[in-house]
Amino acid sequence: MEQKGFAYAVGNFEQESIDEAYLGPHGELRRYSVVDPGLAGTYGYTLPKPAVDAELNTKKEEAAARAALPEGTDVNSSAYQKALSGSGPGDIVKLSNGQMLTGGCSAAATRQIEQGLWGEAPLVSTIDHDSFDRSKGSPEVQAAVTKWSQCMAAHGYHYADPLKAGDDLHSEAPRDVIAPSAGPPEVQAAVIDVGCKQRVGLVKTWISVESRLEKAVIAEHALELQEVRTHNANALRRVAEILSHG
Repeated sequence: MEQKGFAYAVGNFEQESIDEAYLGPHGELRRYSVVDPGLAGTYGYTLPKPAVDAELNTKKEEAAARAALPEGTDVNSSAYQKALSGSGPGDIVKLSNGQMLTGGCSAAATRQIEQGLWGEAPLVSTIDHDSFDRSKGSPEVQAAVTKWSQCMAAHGYHYADPLKAGDDLHSEAPRDVIAPSAGPPEVQAAVIDVGCKQRVGLVKTWISVESRLEKAVIAEHALELQEVRTHNANALRRVAEILSHG
């Protein structure tokens, strides 16, 4: 960007939203909806405060980085965006996962570091998502879900899907979207939800099934996954080299 006459603010501008990457249907903390009694007792089905703080910190970092740019820098101007993202067919990079990345300095950096693969490898993402989706339909998980649903019904809550439990109580924002707080009815339902999961062993069963499915696919694609690991190691090495040279 400097070679093209522009300053660039280094920040986490392309970080995935926390609700999708960390707390969404395939995120870690909410992969099976609420599972922690302490968090459920404090936040109900809303996102925990650490996640909210992380989201806010990212926004603060972005604002600070932009504030450090020379006065008069317009990051939304067509000239700035053309330098950053390029324009025209020759400035578009097609990545190995099928994603189309515009050119300019952004694509140049991607070529230098990733050399054709950007972000999570398609195979890794597929294994993560498919194992979760397949595990939901397994007889073991379905049986555990039925027991969980019966447990919830005994407490006056009628849900067939643990991933949708509490949707009728969480009115401040859509599911897995940051909300300021949870009311007593939502907290109570979330605590009972966690208790029922523990009582029938839903999460333990679900993790066991999903892990079994993942291990089978990992063994089947061992060579391809080793290539991904090698690629990631090389990308990290190139980043270290670039940073060491300023």
